[in-house]
Formats: sequence, C-alpha cells, structure tokens
Amino acid sequence: MVSAAVGLEILFKSFNATTVGATGHIGEQYQVAGNPGHNLLRLFDAIPEATRDQLGFQTYRDYFQGRMGNLFILARYPYERDAIASGSNAIIEVAEEMFDRVMRKYKEGACDDPWIAAFPNV
Repeated sequence: MVSAAVGLEILFKSFNATTVGATGHIGEQYQVAGNPGHNLLRLFDAIPEATRDQLGFQTYRDYFQGRMGNLFILARYPYERDAIASGSNAIIEVAEEMFDRVMRKYKEGACDDPWIAAFPNV
C-alpha cells in the first residue's frame, strides 16, 4: 500500500513538475512548485483538468477522499496511533490502472523515450 501510494504521489506530481537541470539527459532533475505534500486528493486536484479528462482519471477522484488521501502518511508507520491497521489491494489496482492509462497515452503520442517505447517489456 505504501509503495502504491508513493508511486501515485510521484505520478501526480509529475503533471506539475518542471525540469530544473540536465534537461534531456540522465540525471534530469525536476521541481514541483510550492509545497505539494503527500495528500493524494490535493495532488490529484492539482493535475490540470484537461489532463485528467484526457486520461480518464476523473472516475478515480472519490477514491482519494478521506483517509485514503493521506495513505502514504497513515500506512507507512503502522504503530502510530492514527495509522491504518489493515491492508487492501485496492490502492495497488488503482495505481496500476492509472499508470497504464498514462503509458498508453504516451505510446499513442509516439513518445520516443526508450523505456516507454519498450513498455511493458521493460
């Protein structure tokens, strides 16, 4: 759950990231404006609406409301008082579906990145 949550966090932040160094090369660095934090709902809502619509993401928004929005924080340390005490594969399935939608869109756009071009055989 924690890995899926941090993966979604990185994916969501990538839609609002800008390149700040080594553009187009190994070691390329990115920056996300402001202090985006870890809340998946806030990060989801920060994705431009046109991008969310193009990727068919809107159907996932409700999933990130409530405690699930803070899944990375609440699930990474199960011994803390407000932690999520049980697990679920749901976040993993959501993350896989969303990632697949992004990869398909890149491939449809003839992205020439070698990793994307080879996906899913990477």
